[in-house]
Amino acid sequence: MARGRFISKSITTDREINALSSDTSRLAFTWLLTFADCEGRVTGEPDLLLASLFSRRQDITPDLLETFIQEWASAGFIVWYLAPDGDRYIQFLNFSKHQIGLRKDREAFNPIPAPENAALLAGTLPDELRQSSGTTPDQLRSNSGLTPAEVKVKDKDKDEVNDEVNREVEPTAAAALPEQLQFESERAQHALDHAKHMNALRPSRNALRMSEERNWEVEATAASEPLLTLYSEEIGPLTPAIRAQLLQALHQYGEDRLTYAILEASHHNVRSWKYIHAILTANPNSPPARPTYPAQNPPTNRPLTALEVVKAEMRRVGCDPAGIFKP
Repeated sequence: MARGRFISKSITTDREINALSSDTSRLAFTWLLTFADCEGRVTGEPDLLLASLFSRRQDITPDLLETFIQEWASAGFIVWYLAPDGDRYIQFLNFSKHQIGLRKDREAFNPIPAPENAALLAGTLPDELRQSSGTTPDQLRSNSGLTPAEVKVKDKDKDEVNDEVNREVEPTAAAALPEQLQFESERAQHALDHAKHMNALRPSRNALRMSEERNWEVEATAASEPLLTLYSEEIGPLTPAIRAQLLQALHQYGEDRLTYAILEASHHNVRSWKYIHAILTANPNSPPARPTYPAQNPPTNRPLTALEVVKAEMRRVGCDPAGIFKP
């Protein structure tokens, strides 16, 4: 099929074209001409036309296109017919009149049936189309190298050969069918048995995993009770989120290092988990250090001075205030 068709400029002044119901109807008719084959035929299924003409429009529906087709047929532009293959097609009338220089012998064969032996759905078929059968035997020979009679003989010989091959293959296929069915049945049964076995093991595996998790939580809670108490006394309330983070830090950094971080945060009066976590991650591989104040002289809860607040903030972000501020 060609990439397009000729559209005469006289279409802009045609009375019947301008009398159509809407600009969308005129646009659809004009665009549809470019999809026609060399005989002026194109599919007449509204849903296929919608996909070809208005794939980017959301306001066009197949029912609206069917209304347009009926309108074109009433105006005498097309014939809408139902072919023996069960599909609907459109035949443009006076198509060859406007396709100057059309070379049908250079275009590929299009299987769209002619409307002569079809049931008309809308429009009237002219007498010249009733008497014409479309492609001539000479054009068919130029496309395929065979006349219609030769094509029928060739198809008949091909059908006879296929029948002989099928008669030879059928006994062999019938003999192999029971063995194949048995093999497929055994494979399906094996897959079913394997699935049942895995389903039977899944509850025991889940129960074992849940038991291990509960044991780990019990052991971690028992080992962390002193640290949890220390945090609640030195830092603040022990929420469920803080409790989970403390258990994870205990498992990752150890009891000594976590105790050191809690006491350091309390000494500098920066009572937050973020500060404790910053101490833990500052150098996670270093051994735990001693607190910077004597154990027998814990810090008081006096208000911090402005200088102490600045120094604490600098330590929190990783800066050493010793070289900047003098005592």
